[in-house]
Amino acid sequence: MTGGNDSTGPLLLGTSGRVGQALRCVAAAGLWPGAQPVWHARRPPADVIFDLAGDIPPLPPARGVVILAGVTTGTEADLARNTDLALAGIALARNHGLGRVLVISSAGVYGPAESPRSETDPLLPGTHYGRAKRDMEAAVAGMGATCLRLANVAGCDAVFGAAAKGPVRLDRFADGTGPTRAYVGPVMLARLLVDLLGHDGPLPPVLNIAAPNPLTMAEVLDAARVHFDWTPAPSGALHHLALDTTALGCLVPLSPVTPAALVAEARAGGWSPFAQARS
Repeated sequence: MTGGNDSTGPLLLGTSGRVGQALRCVAAAGLWPGAQPVWHARRPPADVIFDLAGDIPPLPPARGVVILAGVTTGTEADLARNTDLALAGIALARNHGLGRVLVISSAGVYGPAESPRSETDPLLPGTHYGRAKRDMEAAVAGMGATCLRLANVAGCDAVFGAAAKGPVRLDRFADGTGPTRAYVGPVMLARLLVDLLGHDGPLPPVLNIAAPNPLTMAEVLDAARVHFDWTPAPSGALHHLALDTTALGCLVPLSPVTPAALVAEARAGGWSPFAQARS
């Protein structure tokens, strides 16, 4: 059973970032599966506006919490706030009896690898952001929340961001191929959030969140009709990032995604390429 038919939507904490904004576009387009969420941010527009570190005002009815709030750039001290925000969100959910909590983490906790990463693999993040999310996961372990190790979200990741700003240069590796990534579209992400919040049984403490098939960035850009040029991949560039979605597929329905469908989801989430945006 999923939460799609419930009359009370979840509370989404921290929806002013790129992923939150994409989900809000999905909902505005009538593509949110089920009752509309309660949108939170620290500043307008949002249904409820407050700082998670401060006093919590009265909240409208909600069932389930998704903690999107986080810090993606800055110093290590700035990034450490990911832990504070997750703990504050979990405390809010407990204090208000809001039920299940999903915390947005990142596939960046794994670090580079050639084979698909599963939830039981060692965490060897190669960036400050990945390490901050790893530390956040450790801090909330045992508190009943599920951390979602999010793949690249179509429309919100680096290659879509570059395509929205101007010409794109794509790394080409020694074997002649470009980067391959695990992806999830914002429409699919909305469905997965609702399905997981409404799942009848217990959830594991961590889950990979992605379509079951990775895609090359080149085929995604081709599907979006975005021109790109190749450039030699610099030392240390990440060639492949794939996620094992076996555990996720045991809980919710999963289907492979095509490049064209992924681009359509990115557009539903508010993304548009450079040429279209200025046409």
